[in-house]
Amino acid sequence: MKIRIYCSKEKEKLLQINNEEINLDNYKKINEKLEDIIEYISRVDILYATKLYEYNKTINISSLIFTCNRDITEEEFKDFIELLKRIGFKSSMKKKHNILCVDDDYKEVIFNYNFKTNKPNNDNKYQKKKNKSLYKQQNLYIRN
Repeated sequence: MKIRIYCSKEKEKLLQINNEEINLDNYKKINEKLEDIIEYISRVDILYATKLYEYNKTINISSLIFTCNRDITEEEFKDFIELLKRIGFKSSMKKKHNILCVDDDYKEVIFNYNFKTNKPNNDNKYQKKKNKSLYKQQNLYIRN
């Protein structure tokens, strides 16, 4: 299972930790905050995606990916969202900011919540799709 939340889209910073951008330069802060707090988080990565559209247009998106070493319950997922807020994660989006729990094997969304309100989203927008994105992944944390 993986938990995914968007950090940035183009130049817009969607998620911050202690009012700072989430990137490789300040990954130590994320590492310190998450170290051994949650026993089911085995690693944290930043995923960079460059989505390719028609007419050579691209959009750059980054996401924070939390890899779980076991399946989590909906209650644990809601507690995880609250924990992220307590340790300094903050959304700068005016409307909803989705946080997803995705099954690794089948690539299906298990839980889809609004990060700001900690309530479920009822849209079925996240379906399996083929895309022509280019991906780069950078590790921030691995549990010892």
